[in-house]
Amino acid sequence: LRIKEEEIQKHMEEIKKLTAGILAVQNDLQQNYILAEKYHEMEGMLARKVDDLNKELRELQQKCAEVTGEKERLQEESARQRSEVLVLQSRLQGQYVPLEQVEALERKLSCTIEGLKAELDSQA
Repeated sequence: LRIKEEEIQKHMEEIKKLTAGILAVQNDLQQNYILAEKYHEMEGMLARKVDDLNKELRELQQKCAEVTGEKERLQEESARQRSEVLVLQSRLQGQYVPLEQVEALERKLSCTIEGLKAELDSQA
């Protein structure tokens, strides 16, 4: 009977150890692992997010290409307009006389006219 009690006690201790081990494994699973269903759900969600981000990236790349093209077009237009301004400035310089030069000619002509009037008066 004593041997049986010892065996029972031994088995009880073994059962307690196994129960504690099972509880530890269950706890570890709950804390460190997720269910396959939850994993697949998260995997699908992440795949959709990656698809959305890839779509957004393609759209941004397209916009960037459009902006770059517009920038190049505007730079070409600006260069063309600067060239036109230079051409027009050179034409204006060739066609118009500066105001100071006109005023000087006006003074010179006034003096000449006054001189001619004086000469006419002296002859009369």
